[in-house]
Amino acid sequence: MKNVVLFDLDDTLMVEFESAMQTFLEVAKYASPIIGVQPEIIVEKARENSRKEWYGLPTIEYCLRIGISSWEGLWANFGGDHPELMKLKEMASSYRRNSWLNTLREFDANDPDLAAELADQFYTKRREKKVQIPFARQIVETLHKSYRLGIITNGAPDLQSEKIQNSGFERYFEHIIISGEVDIAKPNPLIFNIALEKFDICACETVMVGDSISKDIVGAISVGIQPIFFNPNGKDVPPDMTNSVESISCLLQLPELLESME
Repeated sequence: MKNVVLFDLDDTLMVEFESAMQTFLEVAKYASPIIGVQPEIIVEKARENSRKEWYGLPTIEYCLRIGISSWEGLWANFGGDHPELMKLKEMASSYRRNSWLNTLREFDANDPDLAAELADQFYTKRREKKVQIPFARQIVETLHKSYRLGIITNGAPDLQSEKIQNSGFERYFEHIIISGEVDIAKPNPLIFNIALEKFDICACETVMVGDSISKDIVGAISVGIQPIFFNPNGKDVPPDMTNSVESISCLLQLPELLESME
């Protein structure tokens, strides 16, 4: 019998990647008439330059280990007492400005003031996007009546907490485990074991719902948790996992699938 349902956050309950891309485009549309470049080209260069700047930071090994992306760095505050988070907090403003300034320089627009303005726009506009995956709230409310719910998410503690609080999901989840708080990220089995310990439950009574094969599914399998692959885009499941992984294309399918596991 399944008693606990663990969820991933980004692109399982909350729209992450597309929200970031929409924000890039909105900022690029503002910059476009100023520098005379098509927005789509600005977006491409902005993403490229933010990645280059991100990977050049002395904190990159920590960010890769915890699971903080370059676009999240463009709007995170990096609160927390971990030494690497404290370094990131000190570098955040310069990282955001440099990412946009290097982008402008690609188009012979060496304008630090405009770069700072674009950095502020991304920081603000991305924060305004609180888009949930279709039917996420309905399903969480429904499952909360019959199951104990938890979240395991990779990322910076302040950013992931902000996403959860702003979504209104927080009250439905008994435990929320953020990689930046425990210094371990999916797919490391240890973060899944932390969840099992917090719920005081065995893996056989638990399922993990997530959109990432490499993080959510592999990690869950490693500790014996039943994985459910949230797969709205019809990605291929690796052949060696087809017999052990359940898949859904819409969150509305989740209650019936859970019932079938009883």
